[in-house]
Amino acid sequence: MPLLAIESAFLHKDSVKQQLYLQEIETLQAGVKNAQKSKFDKSLQLSTIVITSFAVFQMEEFKTTLTEEGIVWTNEDFFLKVLGWQKSFAYKMLKAGKLQAEKPEVVDGFKVKCNAAERAGETANRTIEGLLSFAKQLEQSNIVGGEGEEGDGDAEEPTVTRPKAVFTLAWKRDSGNVAVRIMPDGQFLSSNNEQEILDAIAFLQYAIDNYSENSAPIVPSTPIEDDNDSPF
Repeated sequence: MPLLAIESAFLHKDSVKQQLYLQEIETLQAGVKNAQKSKFDKSLQLSTIVITSFAVFQMEEFKTTLTEEGIVWTNEDFFLKVLGWQKSFAYKMLKAGKLQAEKPEVVDGFKVKCNAAERAGETANRTIEGLLSFAKQLEQSNIVGGEGEEGDGDAEEPTVTRPKAVFTLAWKRDSGNVAVRIMPDGQFLSSNNEQEILDAIAFLQYAIDNYSENSAPIVPSTPIEDDNDSPF
């Protein structure tokens, strides 16, 4: 609520500031606002990383790795056991991550709205829930204006874009499978140790060296020693 001229003049008196501890209050309020901004920004960063983590969890290769370890996880298990989140909050974070990636202008608009509210002395709901509510309001206004399509509501599970590997190596053997994936950003994914991966590379090189279009594949009974330096 805007102050009257006499109210503003009164509160700017040094004696009143001291009596009411206004300087200390203003400093702490600014600290709280900055903390809220920092917490929200970190939540957005986290939501972006969780998008990638969840996509990896859904990959067949990762599911196979879990199975080999005797682990069976549903999406809800992953959220709770890996991230420590309930399903409802996890999906909110995934939606926020998708929004950040696909519609950053909506996130920027939400921040502008929060800043304006705080400058007006109002309390801004600078949270993931507040962002999703803001995005939903925008979507509904676009629907009324004839733009976009109506969604299925808050219960809808977000569509997660799964990153595709640029290189995949899989070796099935009795002593345990070896699987390697390299993502577009250079991330190296494998549940195997270095020696197992080197054995797979040596097997591949052996097969290439002994390849013949008119002969059956030659499979060595034991891993082949590789004299080359490790690429890892």
